[in-house]
Formats: sequence, structure tokens, C-alpha cells
Amino acid sequence: MRLYLLSVLTASFCFISNPSAFAQLDFLGFYPSDEENNDIWGYEDSLGNQYVLLGQNSKTLILDVTDPNNIIPLHSIPGDRSIWRDIKTWNGFAYVTNEEGGGLDIIDLRYLPDSIHFERFTADTLDLQTAHNIFIDEKGYAYIFGSNLYVGGVDVFNVNSVNRYQPTYLGSYTEQYVHDGYVRGDTMYLSEILNGTQAIVDNSNPESPTTLARFPTSSNFTHQCWLDSSGQYLVTVDEVEGANIDVYDVSDLLDVKETDRYQRSEGSDVIPHNAFWLGDYIVASHYT
Repeated sequence: MRLYLLSVLTASFCFISNPSAFAQLDFLGFYPSDEENNDIWGYEDSLGNQYVLLGQNSKTLILDVTDPNNIIPLHSIPGDRSIWRDIKTWNGFAYVTNEEGGGLDIIDLRYLPDSIHFERFTADTLDLQTAHNIFIDEKGYAYIFGSNLYVGGVDVFNVNSVNRYQPTYLGSYTEQYVHDGYVRGDTMYLSEILNGTQAIVDNSNPESPTTLARFPTSSNFTHQCWLDSSGQYLVTVDEVEGANIDVYDVSDLLDVKETDRYQRSEGSDVIPHNAFWLGDYIVASHYT
């Protein structure tokens, strides 16, 4: 496997292995935020307008970035003050977690840029209040990671329900606390940060998920993962100072092999955070 890596560190870019591939990367715009930001997700409407959904300490902010030289703040969704919100979109709606309380924000984006509507979802008697992350797969199943339910594993909901503000609960994975994850088909790739392991789980029956493989990552603090388009290579990130970004061949779950390992050279205080596949490249964020 030939691995290229693109890293982002304290708002600057560093191109590893093949800098010329990104020689035409241009800085397009900047939005001067009035408070700390923690995560972002992109959304494109039916007219091709581009939006950023930005998690902030006190709210979720929706920005129109169609013209990056003229970024326009459009709408904000207030919430419990939290240092972390995670955002994903599906079929015209956004779903936002936070770690302080109030449940899952469900936001109707279909009438952007003019208006939005949002409601908060707590799953009735389950009393979903907090969660760290969320992933939505191609079936419209939402996987909520690190919630206040059970051990904070994975709670699965169908967001294609008739009432879009009331997703249907399907089941939970409760073997370990799960910080983040990736799902394709019926397979969940789960970052079990407190256990220092990456799990691969068959979720064809969400009421009774089955663990197919589990292996430790190189720094034993498995924070996040992402699968490449072929389904063969999984990138994992350990969120500790001086940690590696690892790549594993997961084509044979009885014999998972580490194929690549990358570490920033700036110093031991550099912490990798999230990594995503972009074709044959990995785009990875770091912080200090």
C-alpha cells in the first residue's frame, strides 16, 4: 500500500510524502468566531449552496460559505454549554450531540438559507441526554457514541422514521465505552478509547451485535477511525501526545495487520485528533 498523509496542525497545513499533489491548495476564506469552536460538518442544498455547521460552546452555528470571501452567519441553535458538539447530516436534516445535556438536536435544513426548525430528542423513556459523537450510514441509521445510556457504547436509531424528529431505537452495543466510530454495510468499526482497542462488530441485528475482531492500537488510546473506499484499510488515531496515526489491513478479520504508521516530527507535545480518507490520502488534524 502506498500511503500519503496530509496533516493539519494549529491552523497550518503540512503535506507529507507528495507535496506537489497539493501545490494548488489555496486559502479561500476566514470566519472570525466569537467563541471557541470544536467541530464542523459540511452541507450542500439542492441549489448547490454550501454551508458549514459549526459546533461552538453555547450553540450550533450555520454559516453560508457559498462565497468563501463573504461568509454569512445564518442561524444558530442554542444549547447547553459544552466543549464538544458533533454534527452529521442525513436527507435534509442535521443531528447534533453534546456532552452536557438536553438530548440530540435535530435540525431541518431543507429551507435554507431562509429558515430552519429544530427539536430536541431524548428517546422518551431511554432518556438520552448526552453523547460524544454520531455517525449516520447509507441506510439512514444513526450510531450515537459515548452517550449517557448503558456503558456509553453505541446506540442505534433509524432516522428515516415517519416523524423525522422521533428516530426509532434499534439497539445498543454495550461491551465497551465507544468514543467514535465508522459504519459501512452491517459492520461497525469502533474506537474504544478507554480500553485502548479498535473493535469490528457485526451489527446486522442491532439488538444483538457480534464482535468480529478487537485489537490494540499503537498508543492504547483509540480515539477515532475511518475506513477507506476499498474497505481494506482502516486508519486509527490515538489522542495522546506524540502518538502515531496507524493504518491496518482489515480484509481478513482473523489476521488484522498494521501496514503503516505515521508520527508528526514537531515534538512530543503534538496530539493527533481525527483522520479521514480522501482517495489515496489521509487528511489528519493535530493540536497542541
